[in-house]
Amino acid sequence: GHRDDGSTLTLSVLISEADGFGGGEFVTWRGAQPVAHALRRGDAVLFHSCRAHNVAQVTQGLRQSLVVELWTSDVNVRDRHA
Repeated sequence: GHRDDGSTLTLSVLISEADGFGGGEFVTWRGAQPVAHALRRGDAVLFHSCRAHNVAQVTQGLRQSLVVELWTSDVNVRDRHA
C-alpha cells in the first residue's frame, strides 16, 4: 500500500459498475493484514490520508474512481511524484 502524504483526508468513490471489472478491490490495512472493501457504484471510502491503502490489480474490464484529497494547509507545496 501507499499513503497520501501531505493531505489530511482522502475520499475514494467507485464510479464503475462493480460487475464491469474483475479484481480491483479497494484495500486498507489493519497492521500487516489487508482489509478488502467490497464497493458498489457510488460507494465511497473516507479515510485519514496517512493510512496505508491501495487498489488490487484489475484483472479484467475497466475500473474508474474519483479520488479527492482534502488538505488543511493553504497551499500544497508537496509534489509526491518528484
